[in-house]
Amino acid sequence: MKKDYPVSYKHALERITNSEIKGIYKKWKIRAMILLTVVSVFVIIPSGLYAYTSYANKYSSAETRKAKYNISGHDILEDAKENDTASLLIENAPRVIYYSYGTAYYLVERNNQYFVLIIDDDTFFKIIREFVYGGYALYGFLDKPNSRVKSNLIENINKVHGTTYDVEDYDSVFGKYVLNVDEEYAGVGIPLKKIKKFMVGEIIFVLFFALWGLNSLAKCRHMIKCLSHFSDLEYDQLEKELSSDTCEKYPQNLTLTDNFIVMLPSKTPYKDSSVPGNSVFFAKYSEIIWIYSKNYTMFRKGTIYGVNVYGPLVGICRLIGLPEREDCVATIDKLLSVLKEKCSGAAYGYKDVYLRKFGFKTDDMYGD
Repeated sequence: MKKDYPVSYKHALERITNSEIKGIYKKWKIRAMILLTVVSVFVIIPSGLYAYTSYANKYSSAETRKAKYNISGHDILEDAKENDTASLLIENAPRVIYYSYGTAYYLVERNNQYFVLIIDDDTFFKIIREFVYGGYALYGFLDKPNSRVKSNLIENINKVHGTTYDVEDYDSVFGKYVLNVDEEYAGVGIPLKKIKKFMVGEIIFVLFFALWGLNSLAKCRHMIKCLSHFSDLEYDQLEKELSSDTCEKYPQNLTLTDNFIVMLPSKTPYKDSSVPGNSVFFAKYSEIIWIYSKNYTMFRKGTIYGVNVYGPLVGICRLIGLPEREDCVATIDKLLSVLKEKCSGAAYGYKDVYLRKFGFKTDDMYGD
């Protein structure tokens, strides 16, 4: 059922004068904007490059597909640049020497010089099927291996061939580039293989930032919706009580005023604050119809003692979560005593009868 609020979302936002509440909203909003902008950049730019390169290579002329360098020796590539197209005529089938993160490196010998190739499985089997006496022409783009790859290549080559090369010998023995075999690349834009590799590598990064940004945005919206159910008179009273000396302060930024429950964000390992409803909460005591405490477990934190409240208009919130130490249990007991007194009409206790009464089908009530 859609909830009716006394004031609009926009008005609830504009009337905030409390510096702490306003600062929290701005912090979440700025964080969301930055994170989602970063996500957009890391999605749009690679996708655009991929679409452009794919189109350009697909419709390039046959002349464009001619290799810029026909490799017969390492000296041919002295002035070459990364991603330049090149071809290499091999007279023997390449041998795999190193495999890392889905990339296979092969070694071939031509004119008494060694050359390193990157070949995917489909292309390798095609080479084996079509290899004929006299050689096979490979086509692709030049790639520059990093120091880790060079070190591993040297180590594996020494094991296979019984050589004693050092990493410093790599460029002089194997050349400064490897040939990344790719028959579809026409030398336009960035090779699709590199774009794909970058996009696959950034998936976890993008998902993490997207979820973090959306979560911050959800917290902003939840905060203002919580404040929207107060009339102007009620909200003015809330801000006045927050600044008064009669407030009761509890751990995890929980404050009980004369008429309101106010919970603001706090850094604590004992409560899941990724849930918007557990990050910020505003309610009148009269809106709370159920109070219950429930123990739950957290990874590496053991058993946690939690206090939760529920109201049809404000939803469920875990106000506090503390470890089962004697001092913490005393704090919880005090909080429960005050809540039972101020929310005099609320049901108390975690019981099946209240789950059914308030319309919950499962016991997943911020406590399992």
